[in-house]
Amino acid sequence: MPERFRPTRAGVINVWDYVDEEFAFAGGRLALRGHNGSGKTKALEVLFPFVLDGVADSRRLDPFSGENRTMKSNLLFRGQDSEYGYVWMEFARPPGTRPADNSKRPPAGELPDAGGNASVSAGGNAPAGAGGNAPVSAGPVDTVTLVIGMRAHRNRDGVKMSFFVTGKRMGVDFGLLSADSRPLTEKQLKLVLEPDAYRRTATEYRDLVDMRLFGLGRERHAQLLDLLLALRRPLLAKDLDPGKVSDTLTAGLSPVDDDLVQQAARDFENLAAVQKLFDDLTAAPRGGQRVPRRLRRLPARPCPVRA
Repeated sequence: MPERFRPTRAGVINVWDYVDEEFAFAGGRLALRGHNGSGKTKALEVLFPFVLDGVADSRRLDPFSGENRTMKSNLLFRGQDSEYGYVWMEFARPPGTRPADNSKRPPAGELPDAGGNASVSAGGNAPAGAGGNAPVSAGPVDTVTLVIGMRAHRNRDGVKMSFFVTGKRMGVDFGLLSADSRPLTEKQLKLVLEPDAYRRTATEYRDLVDMRLFGLGRERHAQLLDLLLALRRPLLAKDLDPGKVSDTLTAGLSPVDDDLVQQAARDFENLAAVQKLFDDLTAAPRGGQRVPRRLRRLPARPCPVRA
């Protein structure tokens, strides 16, 4: 059975103060560090779980559940009248059933250079051209790249979005920047990717993401996203309340199916019956061994013989 998909790389292009930033994961994990205001929370805001669900609601984007951090304000952060921007994330798993080789991976939060050596901290500045011009070392063959394109205009409400799920690799098979370092338009990107990579709505996009990465079904995929939102809250461990943690997990995790609960109860009953049978069988030889000792204590009497 193939291994699960893990995030390997992610990027933000022309969103907020990120012009062209790439983050590399190590073993499916990413550590961001930096001083206050360096963009750690913003990176989290525009990547998780937005890149998985495509929902641009400000209360869902902001880890603090505020309403001021809109995606439109992220795109027009530098005072532009209109702007294109992208967020993307690559997932990969090794081909076949061979386990992933983590021995040569860089430490969490560092980017590998073309030779595979860690060179840039994810908390710092990524190499120029991470949107498609930087060399990327060859990786596992089984990859899925999620791309969400956004366009905002100062005189229009909200953000127009386009969604793509592709088997191509960012920086290897395609890029999101043109020759003059401008983000590609939706039409330009459609020409670069596979014909079936584009999805028109966020609902269609979520269904395709679930099919390619998780295979959970629409309801369980939604519960997974809710759990990610709950666990993303800042200072989750401060003043830790076990009751609140239980409520958070209950709200985010899918309920256990009644048939599974009944099956578990039957299994426990079967275990109890097996244990009793084992105890009875274990005790039976000990009872048989006591009988000869009692017989040896009886007085010896001649047994009459009849002709």
